Parts: sequence; C-alpha cells; structure tokens
Amino acid sequence: MDRGDNAGPLFPVSRFAAPDAGPLLSGAVKRLVRRWLASDRAFEKAIGWRRAHLKEMHLREHGPLVIDGPFKGMRLAGAWSELPKFLGCYEHDLHAPVMAAAARGYRSVLNIGCAEGYYAIGLARLMPGCTVYAFDIDAEQRRRCAVNAEANGMAARVIVGGVFDGAGFADHPAGATLVVCDIEGAEDVLLDPKRWRALRHFDLLVELHLDVVPNQRHRFEARFVDSHEVTVVPPSGGPPPRFLRYYAEMDRLAAGYENRWGENAWMILRSRS
Repeated sequence: MDRGDNAGPLFPVSRFAAPDAGPLLSGAVKRLVRRWLASDRAFEKAIGWRRAHLKEMHLREHGPLVIDGPFKGMRLAGAWSELPKFLGCYEHDLHAPVMAAAARGYRSVLNIGCAEGYYAIGLARLMPGCTVYAFDIDAEQRRRCAVNAEANGMAARVIVGGVFDGAGFADHPAGATLVVCDIEGAEDVLLDPKRWRALRHFDLLVELHLDVVPNQRHRFEARFVDSHEVTVVPPSGGPPPRFLRYYAEMDRLAAGYENRWGENAWMILRSRS
C-alpha cells in the first residue's frame, strides 16, 4: 500500500527514551514529560495515531468494507470500527471457530455485548436461516449496530436490545442457539448453567477477561464440564502476515493493534446435548 507523502514515522516518540524537552521547560516539567513519554500510555497513543492514519488510507482505497476474513464483504461505518475489523484480521484466533459455528446452521444467535455489530451482522450474513439478537447496555452502541445492520440489509434479522436478562435464555431453542458473549467480565455472573438451565443446551463462544476476574478459566471449566465440551483459545499474537501484506514492517504493528493490555482468552463450549 502507498504510505503517502504525509505518512511519517510510526512512533512520534520512543516508548523507551524521551528526547530532551528543551531549555524552555523547568526540570520538574521535563521529568513529568519524560515519565509520560516512557509510559505504556504514550506507546498506546502513538500506535493509535498511526493506526488512525492507516485506516483513513484504507477507507479511501476500499471504502467501508471488510476485505478479508470470515466477514468479508460486510459494511461498517468508517468512524465506528478500527482498522483490524476492516482488514478482516480482528480476533483472528476466532476465525476457524466462527466458520465452524456458521456451518452448524443455528436458528438463534444471542450476541451479548454487540458493540457496533461486528459479530452480530457478520454471523447474520453467514447464516441466512438464523435470527441474531444483539444486546448492549450502551445506547450509542445499540444505535451503531442498528445503522450497520441496515447498511448490510440485515435489519430484519438483527434484533437490537439493551440489557440482557438471563431469564431470556429460555426463550430460545435448545440445540439450535449460539451465544456469543463479550461483556468485560460480567460473563462470570451471567453465564451460569445452574441458574439458567437453558444454557446447558446452547453452544457458547465467550471472551474471558482473566485480568478482571481471577481464576475465571478454571471456574468456567468446572461450571460447564458436565454439560459441554470445553476448548480454550489463547491469543496467539499478531495477525497472520497475509492480512498485513501491503504494509511496511513497522506499520504492521499499528495496523493489527487491537487495544489489548489485559490478559484475555476465548472459551468455546459445545453442548453435549
């Protein structure tokens, strides 16, 4: 991809060493500036600035389309999604499980924590026979999901709602429902098959937030061991090279960056019933 005349370096500052702040700043201010420039926050800002520029370049060339991955061809409003989603490499460790799930032909998908609709709309496109129920506690994210669903011709099959009550699990068909859940640690309370027995008959794809909920992986394994086959998918690092083949070496880091500082993993739960 053409980097453009104004592309500039990936990092406006170094994560590890700050430049001299100059004679105009006092010693105390210099120390504060140096401390900030050497912090993870400065590193994250630098990556974010470069990724935003690369996204602008991508949108000019391809428009607001996902160009690869399981959701290739999906349209997303440019302002609401980061570059890895448009490249199709977002959460690439889940690509194979998502395609395997789509092949099972669920009648109902519950996407709890839908954000702007990346998974809700993508799964609706992959499974023409299913209805996707997309939930988010954030009103703005619900609006974005509805707008993106309309742009993809999925408004009739992506039903957007607010807070999900676990009693609602019982409203969906046993043996034909997939739950996709990413709710920043609250899954530890919601996804309890002893409380909501319908979960015993659903398949689930859950993002675990191991930095938020200590010992979460082992607790979930124990919770579902009698009713489900359990597979844990740890993050494998950056996206495979094919997604970033048009970028220079340092830009690959920015293009594939997903804002992940905390420890996470995904759990795939296949109902034995």
